[in-house]
Amino acid sequence: DELVTLKEELDNVKNYIYIQNIRTCNSITVNYNIINIYNSIKIPCLVLQPIIENAIFHGIEPLGRPGIITISAFTK
Repeated sequence: DELVTLKEELDNVKNYIYIQNIRTCNSITVNYNIINIYNSIKIPCLVLQPIIENAIFHGIEPLGRPGIITISAFTK
């Protein structure tokens, strides 16, 4: 139920990616396509981590080679 800023959530994601890169010998690259004005937007806490986790475990790792995850934020 807790809301955090997008910046706080991205900091959590960066820490998670750091840990996963230790585990996978730096096989994960993340591209962030986010304009700074979105950093203060409130989103549910830990909403991105499960998505990133699925991308790693079900997308990158089965390939057996390095992979890229792109995180973007935009409005219509």
